[in-house]
Amino acid sequence: MARVRIATSEDLSQIADLCRAAVGADDYVLRYLDEMLGGRTVVVVEEGGRIGAMAGLTECADRALWIGQMRTHPGYRRRGFARMLLEHARTRAVREARPALRLWAGGHNIASRTLFETTGFREVASFTRMTAPALRGRAQRSDMDTRGRRAYRMWRQGLYRRAGAGYLAYEWHFLPVSLRTTQMLAARGQVFISGRAAVAAWVEEGDKTAYASILSGGRAGLVAARRIAGWHRRRRVEVFLPRHRTILAWASQAGFVPAAWGRHAVLYERRVRRS
Repeated sequence: MARVRIATSEDLSQIADLCRAAVGADDYVLRYLDEMLGGRTVVVVEEGGRIGAMAGLTECADRALWIGQMRTHPGYRRRGFARMLLEHARTRAVREARPALRLWAGGHNIASRTLFETTGFREVASFTRMTAPALRGRAQRSDMDTRGRRAYRMWRQGLYRRAGAGYLAYEWHFLPVSLRTTQMLAARGQVFISGRAAVAAWVEEGDKTAYASILSGGRAGLVAARRIAGWHRRRRVEVFLPRHRTILAWASQAGFVPAAWGRHAVLYERRVRRS
């Protein structure tokens, strides 16, 4: 009988085989699978000693539970394994009083989207991951919004909020933006304002890429993100942008191009009710 359990480092070989079978030898998960098993919760569905499906569970900044890296071995598809992983995540979220479950699916992945929509998830908005070279100079510490209130006002008035249904990408997850959100980002020194542009930007140690979400400013916000990346001495900046014609035109004008993955990411959310 199939069961869901927490993976350990001893499962590395089987999970790697699963990734290669489900996605291919170029699956990005293979590049950091060791780190993933050691630093976050990975759940698997096991049957007869063999792992047939997996998912990674991490915490969003608002305590919602993020479900990522879902993989099902071709030999175990149509067995309900993915549903078992989603139900495990829901049960945990209820037990830990978390506000929601979130994940995203590729826009053309009809099977996954159908699964999510039939297991209580609602479609929030679609996003596109884009990248551009950093620009040197100009961003200064004086550009930082240390309180977050002004950034929130700018966000509320802009197209980025409307096109993204009030959500933005942050640290490999998505979350809804409230005043508390911008205050949290500001307290971490991650909110920059310059003229009409407001940007949330962050970096990771040892990573040559900076990451950003545009709060306001149209094309100027995207150019500001490139400058902030340069100020952080990173080579590039990556953003998830709402898939809106005007925003994508701004991105092209600001020197951004589509990234290697995440070109059509459909965000889903399931609110969690305590039983």
